Amino acid sequence: MTYTIGEAASRMGIATSTIRYYDKEGLLPTLSRTTGGNRRLTDEDLGALEMIVCLKTSGLPIRGIRQYMSWLSEGDATLPQRLVLFRQRRQDILEQIDRLRSALEIVEYKSWYYERAMELGGERAVLEMDLARVPEAWRTLHSRVAANNSLTAAVERDAP
Repeated sequence: MTYTIGEAASRMGIATSTIRYYDKEGLLPTLSRTTGGNRRLTDEDLGALEMIVCLKTSGLPIRGIRQYMSWLSEGDATLPQRLVLFRQRRQDILEQIDRLRSALEIVEYKSWYYERAMELGGERAVLEMDLARVPEAWRTLHSRVAANNSLTAAVERDAP
């Protein structure tokens, strides 16, 4: 089956300009065009596009994706290089997940913090709250914030 660039973009959840960019960068070597010059993508192209989007999402730069696509075209001789690439992608993704989990913890804590501040009539009441009333998951973070409350209050007071 073949797809227009719009159909492919819709199926992949990306912009048509993204597909055009990947094509311009040589990442879709089997992509064909109609006699009118319109791009036509096959199921094989969509599979390649899915891999490109995955690698891009994992943080691999275009030059790395281009290298991977080149290795694919070279066949089994490049299996070791591809394995190393995907093992590195896995490690990078796990590190991203750890950073995102840390950020999520802070965002969740601050949501709780501001909800309590609104309920209790201000931040000082939260900062002076008995630690036993703070959810266990956030006690360490809350202790750090409370210990630095003058800095935190000054930063938040001076924020635009």
